[in-house]
Amino acid sequence: NAKGVAEDWLTQLSSSQVDSAYEMTATAYQEGTNKEQFDVFLEAYPIMSAVQEVSFESVERQSTNGQSLTTLTGTITGTDGTTSPIEMMLISEGEDWKVYNVDLRGL
Repeated sequence: NAKGVAEDWLTQLSSSQVDSAYEMTATAYQEGTNKEQFDVFLEAYPIMSAVQEVSFESVERQSTNGQSLTTLTGTITGTDGTTSPIEMMLISEGEDWKVYNVDLRGL
């Protein structure tokens, strides 16, 4: 499910599996954000590479033109105890859920 993929994606980042995490992003994300830009994003938000806990309080699902989109809203806690709001959008690509967008700037 989308929530499980989101949690796995954050675990990949926290385990320094950046290449694997990038592969878990949607085709549209990769077309707009190359690997170097993804690395810059992670440097700008170091909590993404040190997630201790994630709590998604809201799950919103929608379907358009045969494609499903799930938006997860919640909070991530870093290994240093800092917290950040997070909104993740995941999109279905075939049978798989892929990370389409991540927003940590406050909701």
